[in-house]
Amino acid sequence: MTEGLPSEHTAFVRYEIIDEIARGGMAVVYRVRNVDLDRILAMKRLT
Repeated sequence: MTEGLPSEHTAFVRYEIIDEIARGGMAVVYRVRNVDLDRILAMKRLT
């Protein structure tokens, strides 16, 4: 598991976090799966 990732496969309403893609000075980008549509997306979380 990647350090800083909330927890493996954590679901936020309709999104399941798969892994961390990138980390920068102001944000973390995660690869997520939209549970309803079964699609892989990117989600940015501002820090």
